Amino acid sequence: MLSHLLQPIDVVCERTAAGLGAEPLNALTALAYTVLALWLWPRLRPHFTTLPELPWLLGCLGLIGAGSFAAHTLSLQITHAINGFLTVAFIALYVWAVGRRAWGWAPLAAAGGALVMLLLMTGAGWLAGSYHAQTQLPYVPLWLLLLALAWQWRGHVAGRWQATAVVCFAVGILLHNLDLRLCPVWPYGTHFLWHLTNDITLTCLLLALTHQGTQRRPGKHRR
Repeated sequence: MLSHLLQPIDVVCERTAAGLGAEPLNALTALAYTVLALWLWPRLRPHFTTLPELPWLLGCLGLIGAGSFAAHTLSLQITHAINGFLTVAFIALYVWAVGRRAWGWAPLAAAGGALVMLLLMTGAGWLAGSYHAQTQLPYVPLWLLLLALAWQWRGHVAGRWQATAVVCFAVGILLHNLDLRLCPVWPYGTHFLWHLTNDITLTCLLLALTHQGTQRRPGKHRR
């Protein structure tokens, strides 16, 4: 089992040889997640009281940068697995925060919502694997959630941030899918652009989260 986890893995276009420096663009842009978390921390800190999940989300984002950097330098089964776990943890925490903040759910309902999202993503991953499809199909349920939030908060600041995240995430998914397909004509691949579009997406999602629940709820009218 341990020997399997320490096996090298090659899943991106940029890696054409062994070694820590085989993916310079992917490794460098992976650190952007951590830089983003550090940059957002003081700017979002005023919202920590009303949104206690926010520092945890930023902390998880910082760890994703470290995990992604390890995945694109060491490129072992275990580093990619850790990076995947951190990503799943961020998604679960984000869905929890949306349930609590945007929809006013009780803690148990928010936890259930997070679990449902993870199950949907797992099911989509199984479907893609059963057809041997190299796609980012597991991210589609999450993208649909972001789209629903953009629609719910349309006309509000939160909706504008959410809509921007929807577009950026769709572009990122496309870039991720193109990485290996474009390898014959573009040896650097497009995975590093997936990192950068994710940075924009995550920034927009966190900013949207700070506005959700602070404005008049969509569809409600003041008396």
